Amino acid sequence: MKYTIFILLPVLFSAIFFNSNTSSVDMDNIDSIWNKIDSLETIRMHRSALDLTQEVLEKAWEEKDRENYLRAVLYRNDYLRILYSDQPERIVRAMEEEIDRCGEIVSSVLHSILGQFYMDFYRNNMWQINRRTEVAGEGSDQMATWTGRQFLQEAAQHYKKSIESNLTAEVEIESLGWII
Repeated sequence: MKYTIFILLPVLFSAIFFNSNTSSVDMDNIDSIWNKIDSLETIRMHRSALDLTQEVLEKAWEEKDRENYLRAVLYRNDYLRILYSDQPERIVRAMEEEIDRCGEIVSSVLHSILGQFYMDFYRNNMWQINRRTEVAGEGSDQMATWTGRQFLQEAAQHYKKSIESNLTAEVEIESLGWII
């Protein structure tokens, strides 16, 4: 009976530590939050890391903290890729939602990230994608049916959008911090 306590105590402490109420992310203590997210990733608790990252993303959005917002977007994309590897459209939808709600400067960075996602997806699945037959007419919205040319066009379109804004020329590169 007394050994049961020694077994249950670590389980209880880890449950409290990893499931503690983090609904109010404290941006003054952001480094410890990122460390917690990294710890969750290390022990392969990707769902919990995604949830906490989403909270950081929303809080950074509210406080207009560009650096942590972009970092949270990148982390979220990684966790979505891990958790939903068979649903790449989920990452694309999430990125497009973020692009729609952001101003020119941040959306330019997000367009670049989305263009890179398309290129990476194409490179990682090239052997399957290049076996697809091109179909005449309107292209599909489903990435599972795209040809290599469609991936390259989509990536190029987002890369071009990432450099369209003249406002990005006025941004000091250091203000992007961790991203660079």
